[in-house]
Amino acid sequence: MSFKVGYIETGMVDLKRDLPSLSIEEIHFLLTFIGESTFKGKDMQRIITLTEKLDKMYQMQIEINQEQEKTDLSNAIRKFKQ
Repeated sequence: MSFKVGYIETGMVDLKRDLPSLSIEEIHFLLTFIGESTFKGKDMQRIITLTEKLDKMYQMQIEINQEQEKTDLSNAIRKFKQ
């Protein structure tokens, strides 16, 4: 019996798994919470990296929401014309 293992970078998520995701509201809450918190010097690099990842997730979720709104609007117009 054998199997092939793909490359998985340490700290990355395997998107084939059914993992929970964060809503845009949850991401916004975490970014706000981090922004209003005080951290010690030794934690700063980790906080900066985490904040960058959360911000990227936030921006991507905004784009996804905008695309979904456009699709929903197009579908509504199409149904209205029928």
